[in-house]
Amino acid sequence: MGEDSEKQKGKNPIPVLIPGVLFTLTFVVFLASPLTKLGDSKYTMLLSEQLLRHQSFKLDDYFWPKVDSRHYPEVLPGKRLPRHVIRQAKHLYYVYPPGTSLLSVPLVAIMRLFGLSTIQQDGLYNFEDEKLMQKFAASLLIVPS
Repeated sequence: MGEDSEKQKGKNPIPVLIPGVLFTLTFVVFLASPLTKLGDSKYTMLLSEQLLRHQSFKLDDYFWPKVDSRHYPEVLPGKRLPRHVIRQAKHLYYVYPPGTSLLSVPLVAIMRLFGLSTIQQDGLYNFEDEKLMQKFAASLLIVPS
């Protein structure tokens, strides 16, 4: 027992602090960054929240009957859906493989506890909270394990 306590006294606390400091610094940098384009990852957290709330991959509720360009500015004129969404057998789905969305479900559940949601009260997509969740997730990925 004496040996263990002596080893504990001699341990350097700095390595324990490094992940927290790295997370905080990168999250602050991401928050301050004026870059907001999500690219291919847009709607990843929306699908995660859909899986959490309804256990379904269908995104019908967020893109029917008409896509409002104020909430979906990336929809090109003459197009009905963003490039990230496809119609398959009368339903709408996220076009990319769902791995990232599946792995993000626990993070989205935690974010919801803090009042963040990719789905607004009126049922429309919430791009601002999606960006914040993505920045948080990116900061977590930088932290060494």
